[in-house]
Amino acid sequence: MKAYAFRLAGVARVRQLEEGIAAQELATSSNEVVGATADLARATGLLEQLALPGGTLSGGDLHWTADQADRMAASRRDLVMALEAAEARRTAARDRWLVARRRCAVLERLDDRRRSEWQTEFDRSEAKELDDLASVRGPGRQAVAIGGGR
Repeated sequence: MKAYAFRLAGVARVRQLEEGIAAQELATSSNEVVGATADLARATGLLEQLALPGGTLSGGDLHWTADQADRMAASRRDLVMALEAAEARRTAARDRWLVARRRCAVLERLDDRRRSEWQTEFDRSEAKELDDLASVRGPGRQAVAIGGGR
């Protein structure tokens, strides 16, 4: 009997590679979300720490502080949008990975089923061969040594 060979082994390898690529994209996008979250937290903290200087203020000082607050708020808005974009990329990457994982799992289950069927057939074939050898030998007869043993 021939050795087991899964007919769709090439397709299964391609699907495994696709799943690996999708998993890497998911990991990369998850890292981007973590980085964007940290950047946003840092910008929010800096904006919250911005305070008006104490004492008497000149118009220029007040104007500079207001401009600085506007710049920091705009930067924070940009970081919020960057975080939302990173989360969207992560969601899309997760969806691609789930699809790739399902496609790969289908072939793995099919391979397992085919391997099990092959093993059952192999066991039957082996048992039949042993039965045939036993019937050739016949009851009460000694087994004949095959080969060059002395």
